[in-house]
Amino acid sequence: MGEAGVRRIAVVLVLAFAASCAPTEPPTPPPPVVYAPPPPRPPPPPVDQCGAAPLQTLIGRPRTEIPVPHSGGTAVESLGVYRSAVEPAPALFVGMDYEAFTRGARFSGIGEWRGCGPAGIPFCFGDGSDGPCPCGRGAFHHGCDNSASTGGAVLDASGWTSLAFDSLTLTASGELPRAASILLQGDAESAPTSFGQGLRCVGGRTKRLFVAQAVGGIFSVPGPGQPSISARSGALGDPLFVGASRVYQAIYRDRLPDPGTCPIPPGGAWNLTSARRIAWLP
Repeated sequence: MGEAGVRRIAVVLVLAFAASCAPTEPPTPPPPVVYAPPPPRPPPPPVDQCGAAPLQTLIGRPRTEIPVPHSGGTAVESLGVYRSAVEPAPALFVGMDYEAFTRGARFSGIGEWRGCGPAGIPFCFGDGSDGPCPCGRGAFHHGCDNSASTGGAVLDASGWTSLAFDSLTLTASGELPRAASILLQGDAESAPTSFGQGLRCVGGRTKRLFVAQAVGGIFSVPGPGQPSISARSGALGDPLFVGASRVYQAIYRDRLPDPGTCPIPPGGAWNLTSARRIAWLP
């Protein structure tokens, strides 16, 4: 190899060494991770408290198929959805014929279905308005007070009292946290009578419709998978009919009172909610 060849090799080595010492480009960073939040859950469907959902299914059907009460010369003719002049959202309207008793004539009218309040009429209060409690007075329109000093238990109602679309739910609240509870049904109302530490107003033929344990002091029936109140009544030998009136009251376990402050009354370690009178519709 001549001198020129040696010089070429030297130049190549110098260039290779220089290339190896040159700074390298930093690696390309990975793309940032973009956090995608989970899609929002759909809102729960509104709770139908008074039979609006069954009524919506009856729109456009003949009047004979509409299970709405016919009483006092009043008859429902039709159901329809309209947009009223004062509310932008569509609403359910009921068309009806009714009798004006003071004039002896019949008139037709239309009214907006605005829902309803709690079913039935509450009574049998342990607040002192319906008689003295055996031990302690309860809060306004509640039953008599109990050993947990909740102010007494109250029986509330929601749903539609229709034999065709029975969605009635009865809920007792203000009981002891895990009290054994029984929903009573009677076909008559009795005068408030002391029983245990409460007042009982269920009379006549009495049925024990449901038995369960309160959760957090709340007892609500019928629960999931249980028959409706009208179906349960029929299964126990008290079939309901249009216009039937029944009295409902929950009885629940309470602790025995202190004999020093309240002599142990008949019925011992029991107490009762307020009562509710309900008339059943078609």
